[in-house]
Amino acid sequence: MKKSKKLIIFILIPLLIIFACFLAILKISDNFKMIEDNDGGFYVSQNKYLTYCDNSLSVYDRTENKTKVYTENENTERDSYYVEYKNFQFYTADNGLAVMQNGENEEIISGSTQNFVISGDYVVYQTSDSVLLKYDLKSKTPQKIKTDDGYKIKWFDAGNNKIFLSSCRYDEAQGNTLQIKVYDLKTSEDAQSVSCKISDNAKILRSGEDIFVVSPPKGEIGIYKVDFSNQKLEKLYTHINVDNIAANSGYIIFSSEQRSANELITRTVENENNGLWKFDLKSEKAVKISEQCVFDDLVATDNYVYGLTKKYVLPRGTANSWTAGFEIEQIPVGG
Repeated sequence: MKKSKKLIIFILIPLLIIFACFLAILKISDNFKMIEDNDGGFYVSQNKYLTYCDNSLSVYDRTENKTKVYTENENTERDSYYVEYKNFQFYTADNGLAVMQNGENEEIISGSTQNFVISGDYVVYQTSDSVLLKYDLKSKTPQKIKTDDGYKIKWFDAGNNKIFLSSCRYDEAQGNTLQIKVYDLKTSEDAQSVSCKISDNAKILRSGEDIFVVSPPKGEIGIYKVDFSNQKLEKLYTHINVDNIAANSGYIIFSSEQRSANELITRTVENENNGLWKFDLKSEKAVKISEQCVFDDLVATDNYVYGLTKKYVLPRGTANSWTAGFEIEQIPVGG
């Protein structure tokens, strides 16, 4: 009996060492080199792994609470959720959102959050289910924007001198009401709004000043444009097997993958709809820009699509919570 235990230990220890080495290799095998983008905008992915800002890409690892920042010239690693914007550095802290300018004079903006966007001289961030804060980087003053009574924040963004806020009111008897409001970025005055009945898990996207609703958020999706003038949603397009979706100033971009069903290991099933697509908001036509269809998150600028794919320790579908890093691809929007 003792010999068998020793034999098991003798076999198990080398296996654990090999497994640890395998994880370490996966963690450090980062071959992504960013190509110069030259888009001056701020874009956050739906799943919050990817943030593009002024020619740098931040990739956030929730499991380790670290961010890898990629530029054309270097790759760096930072603690917490970290974004560089012009000569400012933003990162999350235990007691709020931290801001530095040129790496000096750290300032903590009250309200702990990992959900913020930057536009011009303002940082807009969420501190509760019903409150946004708009922080002026010049005057260093905050201003609150509250949802209507009973509504909880679902999504927000800032750009084109506006703040876009989506909130939802949940009611079992009357159904869920989705409300979308547009505020002036400087004055915080309410400029436009629309309300509609729709699934509570719908995704919201912004392209310039236009807002789009994707419902349901995955599978056979429908893309709807928000018509503020006529107080309605206009259906534009449908597509099957959609996983991840993003938008820039001219396109809605999404990945589509048909997967095997009723199998332990997830695999891609050949389908002409598989791939990375762009839906042209002017022509209202969809074009495939890449055959790659397996992504875990997407963010799109006007020049490139950045796709994140997790590295799984075991085959996909068997233990998806066991990850060992990620891979990044930079795909031209033009295909």
